[in-house]
Amino acid sequence: MLAEFLKALIGEVQKPNTRFLQHDDLPGRVWADHSDGTLNEIARNPRDRDASIGSLQDLVRYVTDPIVCKAPEVYVSTEKIDVLLDRADRNEVATMFLAPSSRWLSLQAISEKPFRAAPKDIVKWLRFALHDNSIGHVIQALSRLDFTRTSTGRTNVSHGRESLGSSVEAEVQGIERVPESFLVSIPVWSTPGVWSNVNIELGIYIDLTASVVELHVMPDAMQTALQQATFGLAASLRDSMPNVPVFVGRP
Repeated sequence: MLAEFLKALIGEVQKPNTRFLQHDDLPGRVWADHSDGTLNEIARNPRDRDASIGSLQDLVRYVTDPIVCKAPEVYVSTEKIDVLLDRADRNEVATMFLAPSSRWLSLQAISEKPFRAAPKDIVKWLRFALHDNSIGHVIQALSRLDFTRTSTGRTNVSHGRESLGSSVEAEVQGIERVPESFLVSIPVWSTPGVWSNVNIELGIYIDLTASVVELHVMPDAMQTALQQATFGLAASLRDSMPNVPVFVGRP
């Protein structure tokens, strides 16, 4: 639209003795005044919409407004939602970016490198970084886990199906209460109005020799959860806007 306006403007400039007029009471409108006394208005179309939407509720209101969106279609990806305002035109768009939650980022970090620390540090991370009330039993079990050195004897304790027999002189109190794995429920995104809670399985490994605990994200758990959240968001939009085509992907 801007290109069309500039083309018309250049065409008028090329005519001899042409001047351009504007009026304060008519902002955005331009007239060409020619030497032969003729006066004609140069059509100036409004700029294309390129909106950035801040919440899911505003996105739904925006898309369902018939003045703004003539024939919209929506695309949902893992990072953003794109809206084409007119399926025939496809030039005007609106976007809502999906911000990852801090809890999602915390789990993403240990999916790349397992979290290895003393039990008290693992407990602190679970309590404050994940902040999931459903894992209280795991926090309690790890809080009671105690590595104590002894002067004699051979250790032979079990964690799940694995025997932790070792020549290291150590005794672990409370190990039988620690689960092999557990589920955490966290939001994928923190964008207002987006409900994106998913369950992710974490595994626990106890290193008896080093007296530390390791937390692992189970294989493919993050990718599966991200896909689940994306398809769930698309389904939610279809329910909110039944007459609008909603696709998973990018335009």
